[in-house]
Amino acid sequence: MWLVVERGSSRLHVADTLAGLGQRSGGRSVRVCSADRAQHALHELGNDPLARAPLRRALRGLGGGEVGRLTGGEVASRLASLVQQKRLQIAELGLDFVTGLGGEGEAKTADKQIEEALESITYQVVDDATGDPIAGVALAVTLPTGKEVDKSTDKAGIVRFDDLKPGRCAVRAKMADRDVLHVLAYVGFGLHPIRKDAPGTTTRLWDRPTVHELKPAQSREAKSDPVHIVSVVEHKVATGETFDSIAETFGTTAAKLKHFNFGTTDAKEVNRHLAREVGCKLRNLKTGEYSFTSQDVPGILYVPREWQIAGQLTDRDHVIRVRRIEPHQPPYVFSL
Repeated sequence: MWLVVERGSSRLHVADTLAGLGQRSGGRSVRVCSADRAQHALHELGNDPLARAPLRRALRGLGGGEVGRLTGGEVASRLASLVQQKRLQIAELGLDFVTGLGGEGEAKTADKQIEEALESITYQVVDDATGDPIAGVALAVTLPTGKEVDKSTDKAGIVRFDDLKPGRCAVRAKMADRDVLHVLAYVGFGLHPIRKDAPGTTTRLWDRPTVHELKPAQSREAKSDPVHIVSVVEHKVATGETFDSIAETFGTTAAKLKHFNFGTTDAKEVNRHLAREVGCKLRNLKTGEYSFTSQDVPGILYVPREWQIAGQLTDRDHVIRVRRIEPHQPPYVFSL
């Protein structure tokens, strides 16, 4: 006996054999899941109220005795132990889970469409304010085999890897020599809300945020679309700080800080941006150079850090939320 769970709807179907299941599904391929993937599938089903009754019937059919008072999690745990004993197998039908309640031999001989359990993983980069996908973003993904692959998002903001052995991946963005207008600042990481009880992951589900109102025109604009993600620290400057001291705190250089924030290391241009965007007011009358104070408004310097995150399960759709940084600008700007 096989229980088929339609992913996303929690509907369950029963088929006598795996071969019959393949015929009912219009010829979609059926594949046996790995032990790890089976555990995750049972965890999902155990947390689904609509699946608990069929799971209890399945456990009772395997000699589980009276299961009426067991919670969904307890039923799933008992079924998981049967997987370890090889009395229970789980397979996948397209995007659906198939739970087999039969011997190991049945899965091996039932249907020629049975394949080794291979999975996929997707990453989608979206704008945090609007939810719109962003194309051309360069990502470096480490697959379960340990191999790192460079790939850029398509017009739907997605990179996808298929035919992977079940496991965990990691994603990062390589640091590039770009300024604040030409990078995407990392905001958060989550899952597409296929299931609210997706197990085995430390990422969080994201609801589509409210669209932010457009801000007034800035003193400078990006020349091209940003395609690199960075983690950005917003550092509030304080009296007595310098570019050198801030750079030492964050393990970088003053030149890199200036270039990232202002797109230049030219002293005159940096000084101009300090007044317009950082809001510096304390000025050396001899040199004309501005200094940082705790009273500067907004008084923010952006510090770039390499972005990376590890531990994503295969067979999941992951979302990377980013934003474009717009330099701060005081309400009144005087020409220098």
